[in-house]
Amino acid sequence: MKIEKNLTAKAEIELKVTLDDKEIESYLDHAAKEFAKNVQIKGFRKGHVPRNIIEENYGKDVLIDVMLDLKLSNIYQKALEEEKIIPISSPKVDILDKEKMIIQFTTASKPEVDTKGLDKIKVKKDEKKVAKKDLDLELENMLLRFAEVKEVERKSKNKDEVVINFEGFDEKGKAINNTKGENYPLKLGSNSFIPGFEEGLVGAKKGDKKDLDLEFPKDYHAEDLKGKKVTFKVEVLKVNETTLPELNEELIEKVSHKKQSKEDFLKDLENRIQERNSQQSKTKAEEELYTKFLEKAKVTVSDLMIKDEENQFSRELEQNAQRMQMPFDNYKEILASKEGKSFEEFVTKQASERVQLRAIIQTLMDEHKIEVVDKDLEAEIAKKSKEAPKEIQDQVKEYYNSNPQAKEVLRNQMKLDALLAKFM
Repeated sequence: MKIEKNLTAKAEIELKVTLDDKEIESYLDHAAKEFAKNVQIKGFRKGHVPRNIIEENYGKDVLIDVMLDLKLSNIYQKALEEEKIIPISSPKVDILDKEKMIIQFTTASKPEVDTKGLDKIKVKKDEKKVAKKDLDLELENMLLRFAEVKEVERKSKNKDEVVINFEGFDEKGKAINNTKGENYPLKLGSNSFIPGFEEGLVGAKKGDKKDLDLEFPKDYHAEDLKGKKVTFKVEVLKVNETTLPELNEELIEKVSHKKQSKEDFLKDLENRIQERNSQQSKTKAEEELYTKFLEKAKVTVSDLMIKDEENQFSRELEQNAQRMQMPFDNYKEILASKEGKSFEEFVTKQASERVQLRAIIQTLMDEHKIEVVDKDLEAEIAKKSKEAPKEIQDQVKEYYNSNPQAKEVLRNQMKLDALLAKFM
């Protein structure tokens, strides 16, 4: 086997492989034996047809095709081993000369990343303090889980729940995709629909039919609906009144699974909101950093890596659709409309950014020599265990100590947190 190696400007490695005559003959002999198992030629038992008879009856090209099906992967692996290459993508295969067995394998090489100027990037975490209205809303949402809901024969008021059928139509009277609902329970004042929708149903009663002429917000998530006019046809099926329970020690124990005073419970609730706010501000700052990294870094990455990532990302999206019990075609349509692109364009863009971002982060980690030693990893596991409810603290420790993969995921997250902290 002769191998010619070439590094391209597209962050790819080309391996031009030429098999020698001895290898070709050996591979063709093996192909003939496999092919003979499935053919019947007069005068020969099935599985015992000589190679020369197969070539006379079917042609040598057929055997070459069988050989490639059987041996192409082996040839590629042998070439990788001889050149001491660890592939980071699926290969592209080109048969340059079928007769002489000249094959070119192309695989991705490590992306090239220029991080010049990235160290000047700084983003600020917006640490939002818990306001009284935030605490009140959180408490109300919690109490709603235990609320008494009963149908009433009166006009609806803010905070009531209305059960509705609805559908949105454009200015030409054409139904708009993904704007239809049936038997939908909507709490008035929850701001879960576009502005004007819930307000338009205050004062409605069972049996009412309303046309709500509204506009989608300019920052609406679906690109093709931003700022567009819409008429929602709504039928009110019933009006429900919600009565919240009193926050007493019995309810507190039911919610928190422990006895505590109202003051302690509200303090714990405030701490949880603060923790959530901190995590949200951290996530927002990280997303801002990722955007700046992608804007400023110069990355050369193989299309082969992007293609692999497209396939992986598509599988993830299909699994998401299955978890939501939504037909994948519907989910694809929603994602495409949200981005104002075709689904394929959406997937390609996301895959490209994911590959580039991973390359940038790995390069920055190498440059900043980011490492997490075992001692720090064990301390983080102990911290996570201590933060867990008392009855499962030992299970948390055992989960990490018996699961090397989970440990490595945690180590990588710690490395990422340490890196990003340098830019905040």
